[in-house]
Amino acid sequence: MELRTHVEDIGENGWVYRLALGGTVDGENTRSPVGYQVYDQAFEPNLYVRMENAGDAPVKNPWLIANGKDWRTVAAIVNGVAPDEMDDAEKALALWTFQRRHRFHASPYDRDNGNAVKMLNVYGYGLCGDDSFALADLWRQAGLRVRAGRPIGHSTTEVFYDGMWHLLDGDEHVICLMRDNETIAGEEEIVRDHDLMKRTHVYGVLKPDDRQTDEFSAALFPFEGEREEKKGAYPAHTMGLTLRPGEALEW
Repeated sequence: MELRTHVEDIGENGWVYRLALGGTVDGENTRSPVGYQVYDQAFEPNLYVRMENAGDAPVKNPWLIANGKDWRTVAAIVNGVAPDEMDDAEKALALWTFQRRHRFHASPYDRDNGNAVKMLNVYGYGLCGDDSFALADLWRQAGLRVRAGRPIGHSTTEVFYDGMWHLLDGDEHVICLMRDNETIAGEEEIVRDHDLMKRTHVYGVLKPDDRQTDEFSAALFPFEGEREEKKGAYPAHTMGLTLRPGEALEW
């Protein structure tokens, strides 16, 4: 395969350029589905992108936005995924779907990736305790009410819409339907009826069905006490930076 390069000299804000990649194979269609575990990927046509300050003055907040995806702040993420014209249910589900499709279950063994901006731009992964806080911050930015879940040995966040609380677990890819098979249950409903969890596939599409896993997952939800409407609120982080002369960013 021929290795090709493309260079752009940028002299103003808001510079736009397009690359036409031929063929029918790319990174996404050679990747296993994004689930609980790290995914496998066989091919990537774009090896790297390098942005260098070739001038003699510092450049403040340079960034590359590909295909309109701006993840530099929590507000930018929410604006792109859950615009104002969506109702609360659509916003909640859109942000949950976005979160679980762009991270997998792993840890840097500190809490540095608990912020949604760092999780999505720097790490690409997090444990349940990171995911539930990041998802809470995304929902709150969208104007939704959130509260902490209370499972044993796990971390979740509930979101409020359509007059009730709902459990949408981004880490284990879990939603539990009520007996009408349409309404997404909250944790209180799961505590009262463990079968709502037992009949739900957990840990993502790559995990095979397993009765023991179903029983284990249901057993995490015994809490019957009060649930505080509080969750998230990590210090706001942005992908703000200054690129000094001669410095470069490489993706």
